[in-house]
Amino acid sequence: MLLEDFLRERLEIPVSHVFSYAITIDKKNTYSLDDVQVIGQQLAVIARKNGQAKFAGDLEKALSSISSKDAEVQTDDKTFFGALEFGLANAILKENIAYALQESTGGGAAYSYSSAKKVHERNKNQHVFFVGNLPRTVLEFLLPKSAEFGNEYVSDLLRYSTKRPEFDPRTHSLEIRETSTKLMLSLIEGRRPEELEFADIIQKVNQLYMNGDDSYVVQLGSLNKGNPIFHSATKYVFEEASARTGKKTIFYAGTSDFKDDTNRVIEILKVVYSYHIISMNEKELDQVYSALCKSTGASESPSSRAEKLSVLDNLVESYNSSHNEDRIEINPEQIKICHSAHGAIAYKSSWYGDSDRQLTQELLQLCVDGTTRKYETDNYLCLKEILAYSSTAGIVRQNSEFDEQFGDERNRENYNVVSAVAPVVPNPIGTLTGLGAVFDGIATSTMGLYFAR
Repeated sequence: MLLEDFLRERLEIPVSHVFSYAITIDKKNTYSLDDVQVIGQQLAVIARKNGQAKFAGDLEKALSSISSKDAEVQTDDKTFFGALEFGLANAILKENIAYALQESTGGGAAYSYSSAKKVHERNKNQHVFFVGNLPRTVLEFLLPKSAEFGNEYVSDLLRYSTKRPEFDPRTHSLEIRETSTKLMLSLIEGRRPEELEFADIIQKVNQLYMNGDDSYVVQLGSLNKGNPIFHSATKYVFEEASARTGKKTIFYAGTSDFKDDTNRVIEILKVVYSYHIISMNEKELDQVYSALCKSTGASESPSSRAEKLSVLDNLVESYNSSHNEDRIEINPEQIKICHSAHGAIAYKSSWYGDSDRQLTQELLQLCVDGTTRKYETDNYLCLKEILAYSSTAGIVRQNSEFDEQFGDERNRENYNVVSAVAPVVPNPIGTLTGLGAVFDGIATSTMGLYFAR
């Protein structure tokens, strides 16, 4: 009842849900087609030696089409892939590749935009837009979905976007994935920072803030992949438009792999720790926690990920005490989320009573169930459909896996986090690729309403 009352009230507020990768730059390892073929064939040989004939065949099939489209293969053998990712694969890469980090524009917004667009397709006061750089690869992913979402899907995608296809080479990738680990091999370098039209982005954001909505929920994605100065600049553009028009802006940060780079974590936290919502997966939370411990001299002895999430503010305060001129700004209202395929937990330093805590839990459950249903059926759900699915009697949830990943129920209660356990999905039609971005799209468009008052 609490969630229903909340949604009934907040959905009457005109809100723009904005997905901006305006000046987000991803760092990717890029390879020639010949290099990818060599690596892939060697991995296929290893797979066959380890009794993974089907996986080897899927990999060889993917290699045959990698020059014209993205490809993904998956193995269920966690032991095999663990060895591949952390041992054999590294040796193969070092032996065969003389690679350098290149810059290219990210595409996770495609999943986030699509999931949010579907969530609010029947909510007349809720508008979903894509703002800023729209790479050709992302555009080609999204345009075919107009049949599923309708013409408004495309018009809202293009209205505030900037497109420069002449600087947008096709960047195909081969992704080899196990449940929570992936090895990605990308072809061709992508867009370079100097090719991004910042003046165009400013113009589009200014146009957006004249559309008449009361609040703007802005997701700035892949925030730990590029130079932090680009992200700070993007956020500043939205803040300036917000101040000039008097419209409220809520910032949502969805992170991705920090590559265990302590300095990188600290630099990104300086950008995003003041946001209203930060969303991380379990690996990213581990990296943030570890980086803060190393930076403050704290011992790493957490009892669970629930504890890790709950002590981040304390670790940041400890960091700030010795970095007066280089501080990380803390937002006491911030909701921190850690999500995985098994569910999600959320933490806030101070709940406004039991009803506030309960509402956050119910919103989090909505996000988890919508994401899981997408994984199960490969279909995006509108808000009404997610609510119906969540209330289905007899749903079996991944309680034991969830407890192992985030801490048991008593542990989570001790650290004052709220929890949302994912349903069991025995035979998924969808893939794990982009599932975190799907979660962030649903969370941006629902949990963002928490701050849209």
